[in-house]
Amino acid sequence: RSDASIRVVKKLLQVAPACVETKNIPDQLPLHNACIAKVDTEIVEMLVDAYPRALRESDLQSKLPYDHAQEAAGDAFRKDPSVRLLRSKMGKSGNIIRRKKDQARFASEDLRIRRRSISNIQ
Repeated sequence: RSDASIRVVKKLLQVAPACVETKNIPDQLPLHNACIAKVDTEIVEMLVDAYPRALRESDLQSKLPYDHAQEAAGDAFRKDPSVRLLRSKMGKSGNIIRRKKDQARFASEDLRIRRRSISNIQ
C-alpha cells in the first residue's frame, strides 16, 4: 500500500475533479487503468466515488473496469478487494447493460474459462 499514491490521487481529484471523466486512446477512463494496474483498493474507491458512471463505461475492447479488475486478479478474483468493491458498487445483482455482441462474446469467454477449469480438475 502506498500512502503517497493515495495522497496524490486525493489531491488530483481536489484540483481537477473532471480528470476522472477523461478517456485515453483505448477509450479507457482512469478507473479502467487503475483496475488494470491493480492499484490500492482505496484509490479504486476514490475514483468510483468521484465518477460512479465509470462503472458502466466500456473501453474499445468492450470491457468494463470490473472486467479488467477480474483479469488482473487472476484466479483469486473472488477474494480480490477491488473486484469485491466494484461488484458491490455496481449493485447486488451486478447487472450491467452491454451491447448484444459484447454479451455474446463475454458469454463465450466465460464458457471457455469454465471448460478450462473443469479440464484442470479432471
